[in-house]
Amino acid sequence: MVNRTDLARQAYSKAIQERRDAGISPTSPLCAFDLIYKKGIEVRFQNISSMEGLYCNDGKPLIFVSSCRPRGRIAYNCAHEYGHHVFGHGNRIDEVLDQASKNQWEPEEFLADCFAGFLLMPKIAVCKAFSSRGWDSKHCSSDQIFTISGYMGVGYNTLLFHMCYSLQLISRVQYNDLNRVTPKMLKEQLYGETHANDLIIADTLWVSKPIDLCVGDILITPNESIVDGECVEYIGECPKGYAYRACTQGLDRIQEKQGGWASHIRVSRQLYEGLVQYRHFPEE
Repeated sequence: MVNRTDLARQAYSKAIQERRDAGISPTSPLCAFDLIYKKGIEVRFQNISSMEGLYCNDGKPLIFVSSCRPRGRIAYNCAHEYGHHVFGHGNRIDEVLDQASKNQWEPEEFLADCFAGFLLMPKIAVCKAFSSRGWDSKHCSSDQIFTISGYMGVGYNTLLFHMCYSLQLISRVQYNDLNRVTPKMLKEQLYGETHANDLIIADTLWVSKPIDLCVGDILITPNESIVDGECVEYIGECPKGYAYRACTQGLDRIQEKQGGWASHIRVSRQLYEGLVQYRHFPEE
């Protein structure tokens, strides 16, 4: 019988090796799409609601991911499909499953899931993201987890589950309490009103990777900032700081008015279809 602990260890070792081979520190967040593209694997976004992702290799590896999912879920699905490639699982299609199907355990799916989690959220990177902000990863609040999930490029529930069941940073009691808080509730708390699209909080510790948004997403910074281009527009103040809306596809740059922190911004359109490397190209 396959041992889950052994599979998780395999996934962890392979994920850390992939980071090392790509020259990415285990303490840093990463963009799954950029990593996989640099590995020479074609990644395509498709507007297919019934699919999470697909991996095929008929001489040339190819990954499809559904653009119908939230930004963090798409990144996780892409890393999951890359896990199938890394472990040589052959052609796979991951469809949207009902709860009964989700409860059916498959070793290869479990291995790819663990790999995606450790690739995107290694323990040392998660702990550093909390500690550098003066937060305790073992006694954290829902809004802190929401902030870190955006920084790590995953969803709130994905990070929460990973912190409990894979990294064992929080107990199941803490997990159950924090899981009662939904992303919708947090968006309203942090932004001040209900918002259907993604919301990202980028503080001065957001370093080492660009801020990725889709058109309609909201970006919040703790300090008033200046946007260089036209992809992101200033909305106004909100409970958590200063709010900006991604309004058109392309590349931009944001910098604090007082100088110091700055970051590049990449905006893709909602339900983008096409190759991953062109997702931020301005529309003609």
